[in-house]
This record gives sequence, C-alpha cells and structure tokens, in this order.
Amino acid sequence: MKATGLAEFEDLGNLSVAEIDSLIDCLINLKRQQHFRAFWSNQDQASSDMVRGRVGIESLWSPAMTDLKKRSIKVRMAAPTEGYRAWYGGMSISRHVKGRTLDAAYDYLNWWISGWPGAVMARQGYYISTPELTRPHLSAAEWDFWYSGKPAAKSLPGPDGTADMIHRGEIRDGGDYQTRMSRIAVWNTVMDEHNYLVRRWNDFMSA
Repeated sequence: MKATGLAEFEDLGNLSVAEIDSLIDCLINLKRQQHFRAFWSNQDQASSDMVRGRVGIESLWSPAMTDLKKRSIKVRMAAPTEGYRAWYGGMSISRHVKGRTLDAAYDYLNWWISGWPGAVMARQGYYISTPELTRPHLSAAEWDFWYSGKPAAKSLPGPDGTADMIHRGEIRDGGDYQTRMSRIAVWNTVMDEHNYLVRRWNDFMSA
C-alpha cells in the first residue's frame, strides 16, 4: 500500500488506530474486487494451494517452501525492492522461576545457541543469533549456500536430513546473510494497538 501510494504510515511496526483503519478498509475493498485468491491458516494449506495451482504467488513460511521443494514444485522466494518484514523468535524466562527449574531453563537456552540447533535452523532457511557457533555444525558447502550466498557446491540436505533438497548449482533467493539482514524494512512486533488490529483483521476476513 505504501509503495503504490494508497496510504502512508509513520511507523510500519506500530500502526495507529487511524492507520489500521486505512489499511483494513483498503484490504476489504480489494477483497470485494476478488483481488485475493485464497487464505491459509497453516503451512499444509499454504503448500497445498500452490501444489493444486490455486495460487501463483503467496506468503509462505520456510517449512512450506521445504515441502514444495520435496514435491519438485518450482518455486522461489521474492526479494521485494521495499525490503523484508522480519520475524524474531526470542526466548525468555519467567521471573518467578527459581532453583533447579531456573537452572534447567538456562541449560536449555545455552543449548539452543550452542551451534547444532542453529545448523538445523539454517537448513530450514532461518538464522540464529550465534552464527559463529553454528558454522562448525554445517559443511563448507552448506555454509556457503545458506550464509555466503554462493551456488551449492553439491546437493544439500533439508532440516530433516532429506537428501537433495537443495540441488547442486542452486543459489538461495535474496543473497547472502548480510545482504538479507541489511534489507529488513520492518520487524514484526506486537503493536500498541494489537487488540484493535486483531478485531479489524477479523472484519477483513469476514468481509
């Protein structure tokens, strides 16, 4: 909407009530013009719509991309000129946790950033906050593909170990780690008006 001049937003990560209304009203208008082909609520639906040819372009989580690749569906990720909306999965510990439970929580957090989990996440197209610990758990070819943006030197496995998910010579859409991270336009956040946004989103879905 911003790129086409349909609306202006002061902070894309924290919309005001007026901006939410402008956004949703425009989406409802587009929906009534049959601009949207389908809506999905889980990854299976998302990949199924693509497999069945119901859609040609859609928003996807990385696991759905993995599923499509397994099905030999030719699909690629877009790199919008406006930049990316990025998601961050942060872990936290309740302030009420004490004793051995607190120790166990820290043990889990330390394991999560220890390297091996980051390698599994990388094979799914995601990044973790400790790439220097992840690197030893990836082959040189995997690191070059997922982080350095180089063509795959050989066939590479997916997150579940499935062979040949990435074919030799394939290049990851969007470029290397630094290029991708430097093109983030907005981080996904819980906005101040989150509850209002949810209500208006429901208006859009039911329109």
